[in-house]
Amino acid sequence: MRNNIYTPILLVLFSVWFASCTDVLDKEPLGVLDANNYFKTAEDAIQGVNAAYQPLLMNNENNNFYWVFGTLASEEALAGGDGSRPGIIEIDIMKHTAATQEINDFWKLNYAGIVQANTVISKTPQVDADQALKDRVIGEALFLRSYYHFILTQVFGDVPLILEIQAPDEVNVFRTPKAEVLAQIASDCELAATLLPLSYAGNDLGRATKGAALALAAKAYLYLKDYNSVLNRIADIKALGIYALQADYRNNFYDSTQNNSESVWEIQHENLELGVGNFLNQWWLSKKVMDGYGFCEVSMEFVNAFEPNDPRLKFTVARHNEPYFGVTYKRWKHQLYSHTIR
Repeated sequence: MRNNIYTPILLVLFSVWFASCTDVLDKEPLGVLDANNYFKTAEDAIQGVNAAYQPLLMNNENNNFYWVFGTLASEEALAGGDGSRPGIIEIDIMKHTAATQEINDFWKLNYAGIVQANTVISKTPQVDADQALKDRVIGEALFLRSYYHFILTQVFGDVPLILEIQAPDEVNVFRTPKAEVLAQIASDCELAATLLPLSYAGNDLGRATKGAALALAAKAYLYLKDYNSVLNRIADIKALGIYALQADYRNNFYDSTQNNSESVWEIQHENLELGVGNFLNQWWLSKKVMDGYGFCEVSMEFVNAFEPNDPRLKFTVARHNEPYFGVTYKRWKHQLYSHTIR
């Protein structure tokens, strides 16, 4: 009898408690910061496009293994390393699958960059800022969106061409033929070239420039086999009058000569500070050197591709017991050579 009395009382108490919780939790948010209300000022636009550069970084946070697809998947190098990245070995020996982590990471990373670039392109026109700044920011975003699509086509061929902000129920789309993606890249880069400056100074070094946009357009046309357009874009680049080969090939690898006249566009890294350092220096460094992982061992095929007495070889490939940028290189066990990292 006592239990029967308490049962309805407990039910009432639980009902009141759940109702109270619902009232407390079911509130309209006091503030929401999203793309629709973030882009208000010039600084907002700059911060927005800055975020679109983030996927470029070769750091551990990004897991950006673009180099794996271009270097290890070719005959230039062998996987090497300490066995901690089985996916890299799979790609090296052409046994990779859709489940290979480096492939999935690369796909997600670059589409994250495309989404951010699309957000900047869509939202920057509404910003209260000088038109020249808005044009530059949009030009940067157009270039970055093109670059991410371009390297995706290099690895995957046909890929989804994403040019607008998508709702969650719109993200499952079919792949676009590679030729259409490349044509869009060329068109977007030519537009970006009209919006971007020739160069930057100070903290803005590394942003997309007119020359970078023209160069990427030329590469897209090259893959499309539109050779006349390639030549036209190269002529446009030469007409800018700011690019030239360095007298000393080593200048392409020294820290003190970065962003020189031979470089059309460089991805900027810091010295492993705040997650913006280039991890390749450590990953590709011989295991004979402290903290070196020994990945990406240069192949004999790559070394033999140089002509006899080519002066660039000794600054491109580190060889056992030879002087190399101020140190004597030592290989690890069966490691033959090591690449130079810029």
